[in-house]
Amino acid sequence: MLLSTFARASFSLLIFGVVEAANNSTIDGHSRARIIENAKKDGIDLAQFNWTNAAIAEIERVREDVLPLPDFSKATKIDTHSHIIPDFYKTLLQANLLSNHVPIWTLQDHLAYKSANGISRSVVSISTPGANIFAGDAAQNSAVARLTNEFMFALAETYPERFSFLANTPLPYVEESLVEARYALDQLNSSGIGVMSSHEGQYHGSKAFARFYEYLDTKSTGVFYHPTVPLREINGELIEAYPSYGFVFAPFDFLFDTARNIMNMTAAHTMRDNRNLRFGFAHCGGAFASVADRYFSSPVYGPTESWENYAGIFQTRAFFDTAGPMFPHAVQGLFGYDIPTSKFIYGTDFPYSGQSQNVSGALLNALIDNSDLFSGDEKKTIYESNAKAFVDI
Repeated sequence: MLLSTFARASFSLLIFGVVEAANNSTIDGHSRARIIENAKKDGIDLAQFNWTNAAIAEIERVREDVLPLPDFSKATKIDTHSHIIPDFYKTLLQANLLSNHVPIWTLQDHLAYKSANGISRSVVSISTPGANIFAGDAAQNSAVARLTNEFMFALAETYPERFSFLANTPLPYVEESLVEARYALDQLNSSGIGVMSSHEGQYHGSKAFARFYEYLDTKSTGVFYHPTVPLREINGELIEAYPSYGFVFAPFDFLFDTARNIMNMTAAHTMRDNRNLRFGFAHCGGAFASVADRYFSSPVYGPTESWENYAGIFQTRAFFDTAGPMFPHAVQGLFGYDIPTSKFIYGTDFPYSGQSQNVSGALLNALIDNSDLFSGDEKKTIYESNAKAFVDI
């Protein structure tokens, strides 16, 4: 039996005022029936999987066990790169993948971290591997996407001043992802879409994803790309393909997978052709600034692929978050491409940002606060207003 993420433990050390929660009259006490019925309408049979009852029960507890909040009176930052790890999701990871890199997450800890680091709103998403827990299983990955989205929706509905979310999708399964994107954007009011840098070996320049992007373009939304472990198909089997095997992959290969995806999207014209989309890249775009010149300056690709033909896209519709942290050198690399200050957004990567979350948050804030790369007013926009140009909050 899963342990509740939202145990009814004492939270007295963090009580500074009244409980801040939404009027859930539109949801009432029938969230379980609503979730099951809506999924069924979309062709997702939640009853066929043995883990979904525990997931729905955990979603219901988000609304039932409303927590008193810590002090947010001085909080102004918007964290665009922040994760939640429900118990049911972590259990699935542990049952199907290596779980030694999955940190402990609780709503209590997340609220405390936000308060301690001056974060008013967190735009949460699902970290790697997203919905792709069951390789090759479109039906079960669709269920993962639906229930993680319902969990984040419950969080945003219950704490509307503190959380927004980016919807999870079961890519590379395009039909199922279109269904989920429509539901999340139209019914759950998600602030945008969150995807991995690659899905079962396919990057976002893939022609197979064209209809997915055509639909998102009609919604004029923001898409956030989170790095993941790259996969490669060999003899009909998907295997992990990151070269730094034996080491913690996140500090190294994550940055390269992000750059690989950006260049894949560039070469395939995904960013150019979908003119209404905004693109958000984790960790200051990873290694993008280090490798982009090799593409844009190479005569192999011809003059149409020069930086001059792409500068407007990256300087107006691409956003780069601070999670990592990536100060100062990655930021300086982006300055080399004239990325304006308005395209840098604050991201912490909570709870993946370190063993002591409050220490890691203070370190990131100090790197930004003490940086001479931005003026005081520019730092304020990075912390607060730039995020509003990226996602709908």
